Amino acid sequence: MVGFALMKMPQALNAAYELSPFAQRNRDEIVRLRETITAVNPAAYRGIERWPLSEISEPDPGWVAATPPITLRTHDDNARQRLLEILGADHACEHYPCCLVPTLAQARELRRLAARPEEYELVRLSRGNPDSGRLLGFDVGDWGGGNYSILCDSIIWPIWHPPVPAALGDLTHHAESLNNFMLFPDCASAESFRSFYLTQSWAETEGEPGEFSVIRVEAAE
Repeated sequence: MVGFALMKMPQALNAAYELSPFAQRNRDEIVRLRETITAVNPAAYRGIERWPLSEISEPDPGWVAATPPITLRTHDDNARQRLLEILGADHACEHYPCCLVPTLAQARELRRLAARPEEYELVRLSRGNPDSGRLLGFDVGDWGGGNYSILCDSIIWPIWHPPVPAALGDLTHHAESLNNFMLFPDCASAESFRSFYLTQSWAETEGEPGEFSVIRVEAAE
């Protein structure tokens, strides 16, 4: 299973997260997380939860309740309309909203139509496929849409299921294996993190077994 997506660059997303209402309300917890898991540089994260161009507009991390809907509707409308045309009227993906297109050419077309193309990078995402490009690393989360990463929601930009203090020691151990892009360097370390995460009472739960996939992330250009 392979697809291409337009992901926002992490530096701007991290700046938005740090200034967000969510981060302001939970400043003490975020400071504790950063001071404990020192191996993590959230501004370097190149995984799947980077607010890709998808069939709906979504606010930046931490701004869910603070972004006027009209602002979301008008940003990248041309690219989003073309994405919907590519996906087709009866499209479906494993998780909503869909963000993957079948070819690199289509992804390039969408970036050209974006309001600010420089905000995006093109990535190739795959499950169970051999190397075909410049590997960024392995993430763990929803495949095909939803844009949810249990790695990101644990230690990069926690929002929906922040870790409890008692879990920080184990998370630090897993974070020490992350590469420069804040992704796991191989499937084995990603699978190890997935197995650990599924045992945690504070964590998100799978709707069905195997819902959280190990996803290979490659730079498409």
